[in-house]
Amino acid sequence: MLRYVIAILSVLWICCEAAGQTTQPAPDPASSVSSTWTTTIKGIAAAASDEDALRAIIGPACSMRRFDGDHKSDAKAFAENWPLQNVLGIHAYEYPPQQMAQDIAADVDASPLIPDRIKSDMALEDPIARNAAATVAVKWVEQTLHPDAGTPIGVILLWDTHNDVDDDHRLGFVLIQGKQESDGSYRIVTIVWGNPLQ
Repeated sequence: MLRYVIAILSVLWICCEAAGQTTQPAPDPASSVSSTWTTTIKGIAAAASDEDALRAIIGPACSMRRFDGDHKSDAKAFAENWPLQNVLGIHAYEYPPQQMAQDIAADVDASPLIPDRIKSDMALEDPIARNAAATVAVKWVEQTLHPDAGTPIGVILLWDTHNDVDDDHRLGFVLIQGKQESDGSYRIVTIVWGNPLQ
């Protein structure tokens, strides 16, 4: 599955490069991620099935949309979908998230829910594949959220348990963009969620 995602995102990346975009990822600042930002991302996952609790965390100004292009998504739709999801991993970064692809691969490998064939497809043992996946993941976040360097970024990896979804399309993602306020707290700016292959 990761190869399929990489193929799609690589086309995006090539198209953007051909159009003249020259954004280059900075060194990974993952070690400087605030514990408060990490706690905020975990709080979203913990409150995700409760619409009122979720709204209290994300605030009224948060933009929510689905990967499938539904720009009218809201906390209610997100909360209603959540009970059919199993959380595989929760990660907080500052843009660019150079470690994200490797973290997702590790989450998949560690989960007893994921079939071995998907684990095999997403394995990043080869350094070349690992570097390529890191580049694509950064570009994917860039294309989805349009963050600036140092922007707080979160990702929640999900396993969709809907009965009508085939095994090749059961990974789901929640991408979160935040903004640090002057008091050190974080405001949630954008949440994009669902299956990016739909």
